[in-house]
Amino acid sequence: MECLSAKKAAYRATPGGKAATAAYDAAYRRKHLELLRDKRLAAYSDRREVLVERSRTWKHANRERVAAYGSAYKKARPAENAARAARYKAAKAQATPPWADYAAIAAVYEEAAFLTDLTGERYEVDHYYPLAGKTCCGLHVHQNLRAIPERDNRRKYNKVPS
Repeated sequence: MECLSAKKAAYRATPGGKAATAAYDAAYRRKHLELLRDKRLAAYSDRREVLVERSRTWKHANRERVAAYGSAYKKARPAENAARAARYKAAKAQATPPWADYAAIAAVYEEAAFLTDLTGERYEVDHYYPLAGKTCCGLHVHQNLRAIPERDNRRKYNKVPS
């Protein structure tokens, strides 16, 4: 067995062997696409907690790399970012009723800025009930706003609180 494994490894190391192996692997993946997808999903669901924790740990240890990637990704797609910002601005404008207390809304944004300065951790204004949730939509009024840490706001994303 060891001799056969060594022969296969030597063959795969040659340029022709590398190309032939890649072609065989690609054909196998095309032929067994659904089977491989099902296996991947089953393996992921069995180990989801471990994989999520591993990813979280790696991101925490490599914050600069993650930030640089995110920054480069945004810079490479200015049109997407502009469209996303415009959609959000339009949704917020449509979700702001005529009776909204603009002074109270501004106070929540000032609170977020104050907490950022005070703690050194970035705080953002979160819509407790998201403006464009899947199951419900909130309003852009001060009763629906709160200042929370950025990481919590990113984790919550567009979900209704449980």
